[in-house]
Amino acid sequence: MRDALGGTVNVVIIVMFIVIALGYITFNINYTKAFRVNDKIVSLYEQYKGNCLGNSSCAKQISQYAKDLGYQTDLNFSCPSGFSKKQNIYCLKEVGVKSRSNASYVNEINSKYFIIVTKTKFSIPVINYFLDLEVFSVRGSTKTIIIK
Repeated sequence: MRDALGGTVNVVIIVMFIVIALGYITFNINYTKAFRVNDKIVSLYEQYKGNCLGNSSCAKQISQYAKDLGYQTDLNFSCPSGFSKKQNIYCLKEVGVKSRSNASYVNEINSKYFIIVTKTKFSIPVINYFLDLEVFSVRGSTKTIIIK
């Protein structure tokens, strides 16, 4: 009788370990995808000097990269306050900066940078039943872009 109970307990411990290990691996894979998509969006915004909103080529590159990477584009998430949702992949906030040039303190340089937030979904049914861990966000920002 003691051996039967011990065997059952061992099986439960092994199953729980497997579920936790697979959950951790799944989370890391999804979080890495969100970082990679965020980095790609940031680099494209820097490459197109912030003109990614009206440029269809840039938007196509973002959606194609997310699709090729296997990033979930059907996430149902809300953006933080001050951000606007773009392509159901990321949230964007444009921040304007006024600074003075180093050469002469009379001229002001208008510039801006973008803050980009991508989200990832962590969906493992057993773990989500006990813990409400569904959406995590990754935040990145571009270099300062000078407006001409």
